[in-house]
Amino acid sequence: MSFLDSILRLITVTVLAIVLSVLAMLTVRLTGVDIKDIKQRTHPGVLAIAMLFNLLFILAIALVLKYWDHQSIRVLGFSLGSRRLLFVIFAFFFSLISALVYVRILQSRNIVHIHYRSLKTLRSAVWSATLFGFLVLFIAALQEEILFRGYFSFVLLPYGFWYGIIISSLVFTIWHFLTNKAGFFQTADWLMGGVMLFFIYWISGSIWIATLTHFSRNITNVLVFDISGSNALLQFEKPIKPSYKSLYTILFSTLIMLSGYVVFG
Repeated sequence: MSFLDSILRLITVTVLAIVLSVLAMLTVRLTGVDIKDIKQRTHPGVLAIAMLFNLLFILAIALVLKYWDHQSIRVLGFSLGSRRLLFVIFAFFFSLISALVYVRILQSRNIVHIHYRSLKTLRSAVWSATLFGFLVLFIAALQEEILFRGYFSFVLLPYGFWYGIIISSLVFTIWHFLTNKAGFFQTADWLMGGVMLFFIYWISGSIWIATLTHFSRNITNVLVFDISGSNALLQFEKPIKPSYKSLYTILFSTLIMLSGYVVFG
């Protein structure tokens, strides 16, 4: 396919993602929730709407691949062998542990002040809302990886790594502006996350690797950085400053990419 045809395909699926996102936001608005207030997103109704539209988009990508590209969605790479499984387990625990260590370092320097939630509070939080929320986070991560890493890589593969990582990461970052309040450091987080996830997908060749690494970051944001305002292991007296959160993202992403390079070559 020509470069112009490739760009047309990417524009088409991106517009499709935007349309579904707008429909999801309009549906959420009917419930009286501000979709850009991340603390309101933990409402079960909002989570259910998000999961529905994420699943619809995964189906849409499968149909685009089948009827436009004449390929199965499996061409994006859904294998998960023992080495890949060990890597995602490592990424999950490394994400949580490194974030906890990072926050403790900030606390030791009086940059943040945290309190550990009681065991009773944690048990109640996990069983009341967290499990369903984590399922939605996983499906959301899968949907984004199928689009921004899987399909973008599939289309841009003939043009090399740098075309793929630049275009994918930029579109991934801009796409988040639809449903989030974006400042400079938050934008930097999305951009660095997009670079890291594309790199991990490119060298591993597996959507599951990218999805579960993405999911690990989302879990860490909820359990450690308390972005949802509930269900966290820690409670901040004041929210962590975006600049310190971005510094963690840069450090974590760099170490994960180095680990991926060592494991997958």
